[in-house]
Amino acid sequence: MKKKNKIPTVIGLLILLGGVFAGVTFLKNTQIFKIGANTTAAPKDVRISNVSDTSATISWITTEQTTAFISYGTNTSLGNVISESKDDQKYYTHNITITGLNPSTNYYFKIVSNGTTFDNSSIPWQFATGKTLSINTHPMPVSGSVITVSGLPSKRSIVYINIEGYLTSALTSDGGTFVSQLASARTPDLNSYATIDPSATLLEISIISESGETTMAKVFP
Repeated sequence: MKKKNKIPTVIGLLILLGGVFAGVTFLKNTQIFKIGANTTAAPKDVRISNVSDTSATISWITTEQTTAFISYGTNTSLGNVISESKDDQKYYTHNITITGLNPSTNYYFKIVSNGTTFDNSSIPWQFATGKTLSINTHPMPVSGSVITVSGLPSKRSIVYINIEGYLTSALTSDGGTFVSQLASARTPDLNSYATIDPSATLLEISIISESGETTMAKVFP
């Protein structure tokens, strides 16, 4: 499916975090980084988020709709496979959560997009899980919606929230809404939960739509 070039459409973002946020600034067309082979099925903007002791989320975009799998394991031989869709649906935005991982363990992974395996410049990508922490009993949900300039919901947009170096991610629904749980956010070393100060902690929110357009917001609780 060929996509047409067009101006950015993802401009709307409503955030609720136990009250009202202030000081939102939007930036458009901000690319984080790109990797992979130069084909329309190649994964771009590969990011690792929601890392805990037993799970992690891998997300990326493609310039054509593709099926998606992740091959992963505790060494470069990998050995485990997880699919994005049980019925091989094709998407532009991809967000796969791997569960059942071991705490404090290094993992390696490759991305299979439309049947082609992609890696990180001839080596697998990798990440490490954190140690096991006690359950955070103070929930801090973030919910919101993403809309286009015409006021329509932006479905399957990836919403990233960077909390002082720790990255969360969520996909918007068909209605353009999303929910993230900041209570699970950790410090960058993953050894403890992040401390969120309503007057000082900056939440950096970035959104990537199905068409690859981006919007960013910086929000102080």
